Parts: sequence; structure tokens; C-alpha cells
Amino acid sequence: MANAFSILRCLLFGFFPTVIILYLVYYNLFVLVFALLGKKFERKLTLKIHIMLIVVACLMTMLFTALDNVITPLYYGYTLEAAKAYALMSLTAVVPQTICAAVTVLLILPVLLRIYRAMKLGKNNPRKKAVHDRENESEDDLNDDVPGNNNK
Repeated sequence: MANAFSILRCLLFGFFPTVIILYLVYYNLFVLVFALLGKKFERKLTLKIHIMLIVVACLMTMLFTALDNVITPLYYGYTLEAAKAYALMSLTAVVPQTICAAVTVLLILPVLLRIYRAMKLGKNNPRKKAVHDRENESEDDLNDDVPGNNNK
């Protein structure tokens, strides 16, 4: 999934070599980190886990910028002074991105988990299956009364 997202992003916004490298490294690492956390916490969301996920999301956001501060200067052969200037200028982006990551995980993660669990429960819910079977039975019964219907 991480590779598909990386390639899709490049298809939409252009293929810049440093961005391709950055996205392929970062998003695979991102998936690995959060998959391990999901497995460790058994996909439960307590207040303590939620706070920890917010911190990890912020750290991962800062890691993205840190990786960019290494990959871009190395790829383009920046001097040490230019690489330092590039890293310093990236602070103007990393601060609002980190705040956005914190707010997003704080507000949206619980909602997404509820939606995911509702969808998952909907698939495996035996009561829903029984209702679905009854609905299909009534449709079949209605079709029996249609003249010329030989579906039996």
C-alpha cells in the first residue's frame, strides 16, 4: 500500500528523484511502525495509547523532514553550508506539519476507528446476515408471483 501511495503521489505531482526516494523510504517505514503499534496494542484505543499514537505521529512527521534534509542535499550534491541552510528552512514546514499531525490524530483517529469497526462488525454480524437472508427470501417470494418467471 505504501508503494502504491508513493507512486500515485508521483503520478499526480510529478516524478522528482528525491521525492521518489523519500516517499519510498518514509511511507514503508511509516506503515511498518504503525502496523507494529497496532499489533502491540491489539488495535485497542485507550487514552494512554491515543496519546502515544499522537506522539509517534508527530515524531514520524519530523522524521519525514529529517530524511528529506539528508536525501535532497546528498542527491543534489549540496555543500555543507547549503545543506544546513536547507535544513534550517525546512523548520518553517515541519512545525505546522507536526501540529497538523497532532490535531489530525487527536480528532480523526477515533472517528476512523469507529467507522472501521462498524464496517467490520457489519460484515461479521450474524443478526445482519439473518436480516439479509430474510430480505432475499421475500424478494424471491415476490418473484414467484410474476407471470412468466421460471427461475425455479
